[in-house]
Amino acid sequence: MNKIKSIIPPSKISLLIISVEVVLILFIDLTINEQRLFDINRILISSTGIFAAIVISALMNGFSRLQSEFDKVKEDLIPLAEKLTRFRKLLYYIVASHDVWGDSNETRFLRKLRDWYPNIDANSSQFNIQESDPRFEIVNDDKFETRVSNLYRTILTILDVRRSDEMHFIQRFRHHYTYSQILHIYESFNQIWYYLSHKPANVNMSYDHITRIYRSSFEEELSHFVDDEKIKRFDKDMMSDISNEFYNTHIPHMALLLSKFGSGIPKLYKFLFADLLALIVFGLILPLINNTLSRVCLKTHRTNL
Repeated sequence: MNKIKSIIPPSKISLLIISVEVVLILFIDLTINEQRLFDINRILISSTGIFAAIVISALMNGFSRLQSEFDKVKEDLIPLAEKLTRFRKLLYYIVASHDVWGDSNETRFLRKLRDWYPNIDANSSQFNIQESDPRFEIVNDDKFETRVSNLYRTILTILDVRRSDEMHFIQRFRHHYTYSQILHIYESFNQIWYYLSHKPANVNMSYDHITRIYRSSFEEELSHFVDDEKIKRFDKDMMSDISNEFYNTHIPHMALLLSKFGSGIPKLYKFLFADLLALIVFGLILPLINNTLSRVCLKTHRTNL
């Protein structure tokens, strides 16, 4: 960016020069020699061409560099997005494995939470839902604020898939993420650590409690995070470590990369483009119009004489 700025003369100076030339031509005495008027317009158009060429060159170089930067960001972002998708699929198999979540009374309540997602998630509480809201019965239940329920809602928030869309989610591999999505789920990764390691919820987070029909797919996704010989030793500590890695490394990196996409075209390039339009209008179009009108006026003036 600084290199581009260094090769561009102050745009205000170029516009000032053009403006002075335009004013001189617009207010020049109509009795001026026609050839002299033509020469002045030619000088104005020529100087405009020089300034415009500099601006166009800067824009082309800048956009080329910007495209290269976006390509590099995309190249860095794709593997992180794929890693996040694999982790979300791990969470799906954990959510779908009822043995992980304890007794039947607990799992019945958790199924209600699953049905209500995304209208009930990790951010829901009885303090931000009114009594008249149909969700209030759920959030006011004694089971709602248990560690198991909090962990379950945290996982649902990162998983971020409606029950009706589960199969579509599992069958797809590539998923696109926005900056706001990443910010929304960021703290949930820390909450997984909290409810598995710091204040452990009473859940059976282990390989043996993953439903048998899901184990092959679960192993495939988990193999991207741990060595193959560790897969069947999956437990809450391993899950906590993986989540921590996302919280401390992967998600901040994704947020940084996505913020570059969200920033769009830098203000410098927008300013240069506006500058180029002003140069063309005031240094090319108006002089050409003025030249034409001046010729007509000169011919009329001579005819009257």
